[in-house]
Amino acid sequence: MGASQAAFVAVAGFAAALLARRALAGRTADLTALATLRAPLNRVAFAARSRLGWTRGAPRLENEQKYELFDYLEGDDRRSAEATEADLRARYALELLAARSTRRAYRENLYVLSTLDRFAAPPERGARVTAIDVGSKDFVYAAAIAAFARGGDEGRTLDVTGVEIDGHVVYRDLYSRADYARAYAAQAGSGVHVRIADFLEFSTAEPAALITMFFPFVTRFALLQWGLPARDYQPAALLAHAASLLAPGGQLVIASHTHEERDALAALMADVSGLQRTASSAQDSKLVDYWQDVPERWISVYVRT
Repeated sequence: MGASQAAFVAVAGFAAALLARRALAGRTADLTALATLRAPLNRVAFAARSRLGWTRGAPRLENEQKYELFDYLEGDDRRSAEATEADLRARYALELLAARSTRRAYRENLYVLSTLDRFAAPPERGARVTAIDVGSKDFVYAAAIAAFARGGDEGRTLDVTGVEIDGHVVYRDLYSRADYARAYAAQAGSGVHVRIADFLEFSTAEPAALITMFFPFVTRFALLQWGLPARDYQPAALLAHAASLLAPGGQLVIASHTHEERDALAALMADVSGLQRTASSAQDSKLVDYWQDVPERWISVYVRT
């Protein structure tokens, strides 16, 4: 199983856990206490893989033909996805990515880029743009973050960093999450990097114009289900630190699973000063083939005042 397949399995498994939680818990019960039983195992496993720091080097990123890219859709849904892909490919110069990626990796980049293109404002004109992605996993969508930060200006200097705390997960092909993240970052072009680090200890030389968080852990249940130690459940500190790294006018774009996470995020953000929410909307993107496994997605955008 490669990195993108493993990411799909993780997302599908997490989505199934959320659905099971809702089905079993209804509107009154909360299964967080049950998930807490995983905490000791999470702590030991995380410490072991972090200490080992496994790496196999740079994996070879495969390419697949993009014919019938959205063959899991039909009718208007398929035509809409094809039109979106053609539009993004033309406006963000995705030809090279389309020619050097698997179908799943390309779709992940389309999903992230379409999210930014739809909900976030284009980066302001300037010779340099700093962007941060928090919780990058294998950073398969690095090219999308870079393309949006570049904003069509090929002469613009980028400083794009994907930050991932759990980078030493080992896939079945014996490459680590960090191995794949570095490969995808290199493929995305000059100025794109990966840091295997706790975001709370991360800083930049310049304030960021853009910070993205795709499905941050704003509930303890989510963090434990994904295998992180309970001590790393610090959503208020995480969001406050992100706000502190934004330049004036900089944007924080956050994607959430389910209305529960959306509401938890809104409550947490109410205590973060200096940010104004400019967007909060449900997202119905079908650009990824597992869209039915994640029935709810919400996008929130905050701007540094």
